[in-house]
Amino acid sequence: RMFSEALRDGTAEPYFPLSEQYVTQQEISFCALGSLTMVMNALGVDPRRRWRDESGPGWRWWDDEMFTEGACLPSLDDLRREGAGLAEFAVLAAANGAAVNSQHAEAS
Repeated sequence: RMFSEALRDGTAEPYFPLSEQYVTQQEISFCALGSLTMVMNALGVDPRRRWRDESGPGWRWWDDEMFTEGACLPSLDDLRREGAGLAEFAVLAAANGAAVNSQHAEAS
């Protein structure tokens, strides 16, 4: 019912690019990376490198394991052990080209 109402009201548009990029997380602790993969691909943020094969005709597409290439970022091993919270999610997104404005929900 909510989806039908959103379609009728014209507020469902953001759903479609996101749903086209749906992925499951590659590791149990990669919830943040799986979410970030979906969002970056849906927004069309260029990863500035090719997915899977740097030398071939690969797509410029995000994958869970592409976000930690940088000195200030946690390693994949750290993320496997500890996961990532909202602060780490924002750092990973910003370090990879996204404009980030993170907001915590108000306490209820």
